Amino acid sequence: MAYEAHIERKSNELITLEEWIEAVQKTEGVRLCSDESTCAVNPATNEQISSTHRPGTVEMYDHEDLTWNITFRWFQGRISTVINDDFNDFDNHHRSLMRLLATRLDGQIVGDEDEIYA
Repeated sequence: MAYEAHIERKSNELITLEEWIEAVQKTEGVRLCSDESTCAVNPATNEQISSTHRPGTVEMYDHEDLTWNITFRWFQGRISTVINDDFNDFDNHHRSLMRLLATRLDGQIVGDEDEIYA
């Protein structure tokens, strides 16, 4: 199972979908998913696999690949994202954007094991 980090309010108050959308709209480098679903093709079988996005699903721009990738999910008052080892670098692009979004929401970044990321 993938390891995740979450934006949660310091006050334990839930983040509304409307607040999340407003924070995303004010932040360069992220955007609400423009499509309602994602479709991928299994290269071995050519089977098309489709996945529907929940409201509040957000893409982040990858400056290296020059692509938009689904990164953040809003669900039940918090925002979640899968992280990798690069996330431990304070200046990591993914972490920096998440930190900015957390600040806009008066929140903090919390890992699956309740560790706090600055």
